[in-house]
Amino acid sequence: MSEASPKHKTTERIAFIGGGNMASAIIGGIVKQGVPAGNIDVVEPFAETRDKLKAQFGITAQADAGPALGHATLVVWAVKPQIFKDAALQTRFHTKSALHLSVAAGIRSDSIARWLGTERVVRSMPNTPALIGKGMTALFARPAVTMEDTQVIERVIATTGEFIWVTEEKLLDAVTALSGSGPAYVFYFIEAMTQAGADMGLTREQAHRLAVGTFVGASELARKSDEPPEILRQRVTSKGGTTQAAITSMEQDRVMMLFMRAIHTARQRAVELGDEFGAAGSARRALPHPVRQRDAGKHREPQPVIQAEGLEATVPLTCADEPPVPGSLYGSPRNPQVKHEAQPKTAKRSHPHHQVQQIAQHDDRHIQLAQSNGRGLHADLEIVIAIDHRVLRVIGQHPEQVAQQKHPGQQRHA
Repeated sequence: MSEASPKHKTTERIAFIGGGNMASAIIGGIVKQGVPAGNIDVVEPFAETRDKLKAQFGITAQADAGPALGHATLVVWAVKPQIFKDAALQTRFHTKSALHLSVAAGIRSDSIARWLGTERVVRSMPNTPALIGKGMTALFARPAVTMEDTQVIERVIATTGEFIWVTEEKLLDAVTALSGSGPAYVFYFIEAMTQAGADMGLTREQAHRLAVGTFVGASELARKSDEPPEILRQRVTSKGGTTQAAITSMEQDRVMMLFMRAIHTARQRAVELGDEFGAAGSARRALPHPVRQRDAGKHREPQPVIQAEGLEATVPLTCADEPPVPGSLYGSPRNPQVKHEAQPKTAKRSHPHHQVQQIAQHDDRHIQLAQSNGRGLHADLEIVIAIDHRVLRVIGQHPEQVAQQKHPGQQRHA
């Protein structure tokens, strides 16, 4: 986790495509860091927003992309996902030599690189506290991004709060579910605590202040403590006391498991949105800079691992350019949610040679799984299986520890 980086070079010229709240927060931060307002340009179609940015920061702004963007050393993409492609195709001829940073949700880096005609792309997942400099952002860099490029990105993102780098782009879907959507979860619990306080006789203003202050204080304590949240919670929970009564009630209602399931659901929606907004097939396999952790063309030996006993089973897939190992599994990126059923059926497919052909056994429940039956298996795709209030995630070669495989005769389908 990182915070502030060295100040910007005055020779940097930064262009923003989109001038909304996130762009405004970053512009305010980099101006404070020393970037001259004359080195910042914004493309924003709405005149009211352009005028506001000009008045607030003294930057230049125009309605359409033009040759002036050719001077930009960094282009920050702060547009809505639905219009990203059109905006990129209009801008690409002016910005091919620039470094690109996307703060748009859901658009995978392969799509961005293809639309812009450059591989110097960094994708980020910020959250709304970035608007007040308290954000938490995750970053992923494509292989063409240099170490110097990452330092430029860090100086920009540091103006919005803290950041981390992830080594696989698919992890940004998890980040989206955890910290990207996370502020809403906090607000949700503040709502509940405020309502409970009001129900017990406090004014809403008192209850709200107590709830918000509790989250702020507990979060800061968790940040500064070397102990895990579980230990911190136990220290507040006296045997036979009020806190234990509340925790016991939540455990009986399986609140933690339901909350975890909600986060898994958010992650799955992030995957679906990435597909919807124009993901390229290999985006989920892009290797991060500066360390390439493996050769993407080599076969990975199956190494079954069962994590979080009773919740998750994880095992690697073969690489996309290798023939699948018999019995290997796939999940469609558009619909990886597999319902447990006793009968096989044809599933949505990420490749024409995929067909459901396997019934697996787990915890005495029949769960329908998908068996790859041909070449072109996608790497890093998942099957997510809901069992009551638990979530079992199976990735790749299905181990005997998780299920006994049945292999019908091999078939090929066009």
